[in-house]
Amino acid sequence: MASNFKNGGRMLKVAAFVGGFALALGLGVAERAHAQQHTGVQRTSLGERAGFDPAVHFARMCDTMEARQAGMLAYAEVRLGITDAERPAWTKFAGTVKAAAAPMKQVCASVVAQPAPKTLPDHLHRMEQIETARLEQLRQITPAVEELYGSLTAKQREIADHLVGDMMHEPGPQGPGCGPHHPPMDDAPAPANAPN
Repeated sequence: MASNFKNGGRMLKVAAFVGGFALALGLGVAERAHAQQHTGVQRTSLGERAGFDPAVHFARMCDTMEARQAGMLAYAEVRLGITDAERPAWTKFAGTVKAAAAPMKQVCASVVAQPAPKTLPDHLHRMEQIETARLEQLRQITPAVEELYGSLTAKQREIADHLVGDMMHEPGPQGPGCGPHHPPMDDAPAPANAPN
């Protein structure tokens, strides 16, 4: 029972990473386009703080969504040391991750046509729109994550568990999850294909 709980916890971590990754990737394109439409406008919307403009941040994330996704998939593939036998599960997983970006791409595109939220209810509606897209991504990705995870060796699973931390919890200038995403954590295992 404890083993099943532990494995389930790992799957939740992977699903959370993928969902967070997908959300992070999906948030930027629309806000960038919105920011470009509203250049020179004084920003006074909720959520703005000194030196941080949510619209610009969202725009950057949407604008670089596909490139970040490709980079993170390539990084994970190398760190895991995907073998020929694991290639079909990896290919299915990577394809699902790419296809699952569609809901967030739709959010990015729709936000371009909307004014920046000014009121609390407007912000809540925007958050609901983004979180709904994120949930849809998780629903699409989770079965592929489970299939891939089930095909990995114990060492690869350990690496996968650390990838979540490597990519999501590295502190950056705006807090956890906002820093460099590729340096391994100090206690991260060596890549699966590293020489012994």
